[in-house]
Amino acid sequence: MSDSIAVEKMASCRPLKPATKAEDFEVDKLAVLEALRQAGPRGVSTLEFLRRGIGGMRPPNRVHDLRREGHLGQTVREGRQCRFVLVHENPSPATRPASGAPAQQIPLSPYMEQIHQERLRVTPLFGDREK
Repeated sequence: MSDSIAVEKMASCRPLKPATKAEDFEVDKLAVLEALRQAGPRGVSTLEFLRRGIGGMRPPNRVHDLRREGHLGQTVREGRQCRFVLVHENPSPATRPASGAPAQQIPLSPYMEQIHQERLRVTPLFGDREK
């Protein structure tokens, strides 16, 4: 019996879909926001977030979520890591769209639009099987 995978079996493969949703990280996001508030202009580094157990396994992702809600922050590079500083807090952050609702599109720069269009021309590994 061969250890190779049959082409027919490969054709039935589906890409992995993440089991989590953005709403699953709401507590982590609020903890990151509170840590940034308390740190003030000194900010908080990724390593400090991880050591304090704030923001889950990827605190920069929670910082990104805060930026999408309108909070303004500055990222300061420190060698191989980053320090995040809360510059302005949005008093009324936009709520995330409900599951299934289309997310608000952020306009792309001309360069990123070109990159996006080039990526669309590339054939995906598993094709379009979402039907």
